[in-house]
Amino acid sequence: MRSLKHFLIIIALSFILTSCGSSGGGDDTAPESNPTGSNQPAATASYVTGTAATGAAIEGRVTVTGVNGKTFTVSIKSTGFFKVNVSSLSPPFLLKAKGKSNGKDVTLYSTAIESGTTNITPVTNMIMAIALGENPVRYYASDSTGKDVPSNDDIASAKERLEKVFTPLGLELGLDIDEDFDLIQSEFVADNTKFDKVLDTIEISYSNNSATIKNKYNQEILYKINLKTGVEVTEPTLEIENIFIQIKALIDAGASNEELNNLTLSLIDDDFLDNGYGSDNTIVNWNENSNYPVKDVAYTGFSIYRNMEIQQIGNTDISEYGDNFEGFWCKITYTTGSTSNSFLTSFVRESEDAPLKWYGNRCPLSNGGKAEVKAFNIVDTNSSYICSGLAFWASDSDDFARSLNINKILILNSAMPNITINQISSESLNALLMTKENSNKPLRYGISNIANQVLFTEFGWKHQYMQEDGLDLSKFDSREFVFAGLDDNDNIQHIWIDLIPAIPVSSIDLTDENFADIISPETHNLAELTIPGDIDVSWDNPEGSYTAEIQTDFKTTENPGLNDENIPVGNWETNTLNIINNTLKFNLFLINKDQSNRYYYTIWKMDTIWG
Repeated sequence: MRSLKHFLIIIALSFILTSCGSSGGGDDTAPESNPTGSNQPAATASYVTGTAATGAAIEGRVTVTGVNGKTFTVSIKSTGFFKVNVSSLSPPFLLKAKGKSNGKDVTLYSTAIESGTTNITPVTNMIMAIALGENPVRYYASDSTGKDVPSNDDIASAKERLEKVFTPLGLELGLDIDEDFDLIQSEFVADNTKFDKVLDTIEISYSNNSATIKNKYNQEILYKINLKTGVEVTEPTLEIENIFIQIKALIDAGASNEELNNLTLSLIDDDFLDNGYGSDNTIVNWNENSNYPVKDVAYTGFSIYRNMEIQQIGNTDISEYGDNFEGFWCKITYTTGSTSNSFLTSFVRESEDAPLKWYGNRCPLSNGGKAEVKAFNIVDTNSSYICSGLAFWASDSDDFARSLNINKILILNSAMPNITINQISSESLNALLMTKENSNKPLRYGISNIANQVLFTEFGWKHQYMQEDGLDLSKFDSREFVFAGLDDNDNIQHIWIDLIPAIPVSSIDLTDENFADIISPETHNLAELTIPGDIDVSWDNPEGSYTAEIQTDFKTTENPGLNDENIPVGNWETNTLNIINNTLKFNLFLINKDQSNRYYYTIWKMDTIWG
């Protein structure tokens, strides 16, 4: 394998192309036509060729603009290849690709000093952003013909900055890329190999005058730069770590709630909000409730997920960091025994020189407000049915959401269906809408804008959004979900975010090997069991997974580990359930998790079978 270090070394001369360039071969690369008014024979015409892709080919068109103001547009081939006759255009050229990729609308930019090979990718767009000091999509939005392209020196400098990202990432992915590969000019194919595999692995976002590159699969920040100042952003971690270590040390030492609250006065922001609780209640819960991630845990990671932003949702702008100077979403990982988990929380600074303070996860729902990836294997009397999708938990047992008058919840992500809420936006949003199921306590919310619950009608679940309900997994461009709480008049009262633990997979990629194997009871027929009496429950977990919970919808049990309390059970391999009443239906839920914390539900359905 060749080293990426060499192929990404940027020198100014590498951006200058020969006049012949590369035009590819075969009928698929033939230009559509000459520009209007060009009488130059095709044999002597000049072309810009390349690949327009985000990891998948862009389905759309490429427009090339010369400094003389002339433009020429061609369609992108199904492979992502494009070829533009630039004989009547004056270099340097501005290139724009617009269309869809993986079902998502995209607009990306690039630039070329002469004819030849020039690609259009999220990486070329970020190179342009660094050189311009602004995302080119915004910079050229109004009038691209009246704005200059960046200088060759600025482009070369921007490419050199990004070398630090793709060198280690390419080596990590085991890429075999030519030593002289150039991020803008070198040929590649949108086939999930070599450089295209890099594009498949990263996601690039723009916010608050900054550009960020993340690993799409583990959400690690690979590179971040302030486009206005050109300063590469480094994120604080030690202050965050110290906050949690200090709190945990006191809890492990058996400190009182008063001692903990005295400590947290200097560590927690006055506007702290965590799972519907203020700081006092949160610390009490951490000190007294073993379900919170403090007791008997070991912290293993403190990392910045991203800067808190001013979210633009339709016509409304709302700050994630409130009245503070700035804020950071952070991912905290910890282990309990042999299992690993993580949670998302935030920290803010009140001013530029102020210390970080803990701000909480900002969720106003004391029991919910999060997204989870779930896969189900429903094993009933006649068949086994495997499906995959998302679950959204939203309920308020402590009345904080009720006090904010949150009667609806929008869940926004590119994979969500289109919905229009006139008060928020005249254009459709990609969102689920959850509305109150009741006015009692606890206040619960269920999905209301899709014909969902195709699979789970009998359970009365209204928080599942499955492929069978219309979820299109190919449209995911981020594992992040923005939750927006709405009042009766559809005004946004509060927002927070959640990060699902793994990118969902299609149900066609799931097999029985992903789920726990129920060993006993062997029968689906309750008439064959001794009721009242004991039922032996045992199972085998898939390799690399562990049991997260077991539960049943039969509520009259005397076994505290098998009930609706969802008590964590570690790595149990067997247990006995005592059924004290006759019943016609019994459903056993066995939930196991893999090492990426993706949930796999095995639902073992038993009925009384007559005849």
